[in-house]
Amino acid sequence: MAVGPVWFPAELEPLLKQLSSRTGGFPPIMDTIDENEVELSSSLHKPTLYPSIVVPKQRDANWGAVARSLTHLSRSLDGIPELRALGTSEDQQIARDINSELEWIAVAKRGVDPKPNSIKNLPQQISNYLAKDHRGTLPAHKVYQALRLLRLRLEGDRRADKALDLIREALPDETSTAESIFEQVLAEDLDTAAGKERATKVILNGLSLDLSKFFFHEYRFGRGVTEIRSLDYYSCTEAVEREFWSLIKPPFAWLQMQLPFVVPVLEGAYRLQNAAVLLRHVAIQNPRATWQIGEGTSIEAIMDPAGLYAQSQIQLILAGRLRVDDFVPPKETIYENIVSYPEVVHAGVRALNDLVNALRQTSGRCDIPDIVPAHFNKIAFRQIDEQGVVEKDIPSLSFELVKVSAGPPRVENEVKPTAEDVSPPSFQMQLLESAKLHVFETNARRAVIDLTGAFEAFVAETLIAQTGDLSEYTKQRFLRLYEQQLSESLKTQIEALSDNQDSKQPPSIYRVVKTYRRLEAEPKLEKELLDKVLKVYTYRNDAAHGRPIPDDALNDLIEAIPAFEKIRAGFNCSTVPSARC
Repeated sequence: MAVGPVWFPAELEPLLKQLSSRTGGFPPIMDTIDENEVELSSSLHKPTLYPSIVVPKQRDANWGAVARSLTHLSRSLDGIPELRALGTSEDQQIARDINSELEWIAVAKRGVDPKPNSIKNLPQQISNYLAKDHRGTLPAHKVYQALRLLRLRLEGDRRADKALDLIREALPDETSTAESIFEQVLAEDLDTAAGKERATKVILNGLSLDLSKFFFHEYRFGRGVTEIRSLDYYSCTEAVEREFWSLIKPPFAWLQMQLPFVVPVLEGAYRLQNAAVLLRHVAIQNPRATWQIGEGTSIEAIMDPAGLYAQSQIQLILAGRLRVDDFVPPKETIYENIVSYPEVVHAGVRALNDLVNALRQTSGRCDIPDIVPAHFNKIAFRQIDEQGVVEKDIPSLSFELVKVSAGPPRVENEVKPTAEDVSPPSFQMQLLESAKLHVFETNARRAVIDLTGAFEAFVAETLIAQTGDLSEYTKQRFLRLYEQQLSESLKTQIEALSDNQDSKQPPSIYRVVKTYRRLEAEPKLEKELLDKVLKVYTYRNDAAHGRPIPDDALNDLIEAIPAFEKIRAGFNCSTVPSARC
């Protein structure tokens, strides 16, 4: 949008398009002024941080300064942080001035055209500056003036060399310090956050300023989010990421994603068995949140990290070669859709939940949520071969399972016309539904425990009514199992043992089922359905006692759950508490 007519030179159109690509294709807000009225400027408007720029009315104006501002805005929205300071207004102005110099140096290094106009009477300005009484001026200000002239020379200001000669003659030590600072700044990659961080500290140290007053702000358009970072943050995260890439030897699969919540631990790299995780946090604006993040502040939810103020970005390395293209269409039954996700998602869920389980213990944050396949709704993926070469690179891949409707909605698909009475389900049904949830979360251990628990409740409530009480003393059970292998005299001695210190033990599920079928009781238990449920039962003790569960247990669970539901239906079981089962 613009206030007044805007003429824009053709050579700036690439920079304008570059900035517009950060705002969904829309140009920045533009305000036209007479160049002599006020200094050309740019800014990010709150609350969305939409870019705004002041442009001159004159066609022969300083369009190089506009090019510089456009580039600065694009860099800021790309995540290049801005230097800020806490303290006096003078401290805050110093931070803004140093930030501007770094941005203009970065633009000059890129060779952005057109270049800003040369400053009129620059040598005379320096002469006037040198003639002033500087007894009340910060010593760093003289170095800063020389640093500014070095930047102007880099931009191509034809008067900068003469101005530099003047200041070098009058302030040789300060100019030498400025030249050393400038050389170190130019050596950094100012197009990265870590590079700008290092260059910033070079200037702050060179000017003998107190680094504890300074910090960085990150800006993100759309969500209107600013984040504060320490002066060491970017170089530290850069080093951690380098280490992250060395934690797992190739071949491996790499993927990147963002969770809908924050993992409330320090950012960093974490190594697991056959996997590595790089964790970073980003601030968000959430309409559900009570508090709003302001500039210069950060907020952390002390309990329940539900993504109110931040979310975690994940980079994940998984050892070996993993398929990402074995995605299959979803089914109507939600828990069965676990098979829709490709191999890399299954492996990623297991690895991240291993991390979550460990972090709950070490951090004391038992409220960290489980990771589920739906959290992998949008990922970036790479497969790295044995030589460390990228053999497959997919920048964006969606696994969202959605239904799309067109046309006017029908009210019966929107609203229940009358109130619905809801009764809590039986404990058996609670366990069954919990098993389905844990299948969908790829948590085979919990799903096995819940499904076998539901089946045990079913057996106790239905089958035992017809088999009778099959519980027995330890002595009775021993004789039943081993009678054929015992001598008559030994059997007589065992039978003579007292039951006073013994207690009856409930029968095993297998014995109840076997007895029920032997009695040919009604309703019948279909062997095909029963076998699928009992197959899961073979994992029960391992699941309950913390032993490993095989990966294919999920497939057995997906077959066992509908089999159990058919068995229940055969016994006229419903979901309401008053039913027998």
